[in-house]
Amino acid sequence: MLLEIRDNSVHFMNSDTGLALRVQEIGTASLKNYLTAARDWFGYDLTKYNFYLMPLSFFHEADVKSFSIEKRSEQVKNLFTYLSEAEKAHPSDEGAPFNVTLRIETKFVKASSKDAMDVQITKDPNATKIIVTEASIRDKYPLDYKQLVGRLRLRYNDFTANKKFNDAMKDLKKSERFAKAQLLDPEKPHGSSKMFYSTEIFKEFDMLYTKHGGPAVTMAAE
Repeated sequence: MLLEIRDNSVHFMNSDTGLALRVQEIGTASLKNYLTAARDWFGYDLTKYNFYLMPLSFFHEADVKSFSIEKRSEQVKNLFTYLSEAEKAHPSDEGAPFNVTLRIETKFVKASSKDAMDVQITKDPNATKIIVTEASIRDKYPLDYKQLVGRLRLRYNDFTANKKFNDAMKDLKKSERFAKAQLLDPEKPHGSSKMFYSTEIFKEFDMLYTKHGGPAVTMAAE
């Protein structure tokens, strides 16, 4: 899809605001897919490259749709048709590791600063409700046990899943800073659950094990 956009832009003038949004959606999905593949296939962490510098959108979808379709050239209309058909052939799935497009939504939230509000769990029915979704939990706790152990093996040259590791895990799982159990089926509150882990847990293991050098990690990524 990115190649089609590039080839179209080489030959025609594309100043369509809607196309700019599509480029961002497809480009963001491509980068996200690459990060996921690098992590899952090779256990390689690319966060050090600071992809937070990706451009953000400060326009609402309604602003983009206000651009009249009648102003689009025939070539751009054909390109939009191709992109839409590609999306239909590969529909988005929130549970899938890879997607064709990702929509950008800009939200303004308070940071963890002195001005931030304190939040406390309560049973008071009149308290302000905060909704925590499955997706937001997995963002904070992206690793299951198998993925965590795989990352630890790549990260340290003296790591072994032995008693030392199990004792450390037993303590770390007590803190929601590092781990949280999630129901395999949210609609069954008394069903089976699975533990997931935050990347914050690496800071604790850094004090227990010795990190690999750069060449070992590079070879793993290749």
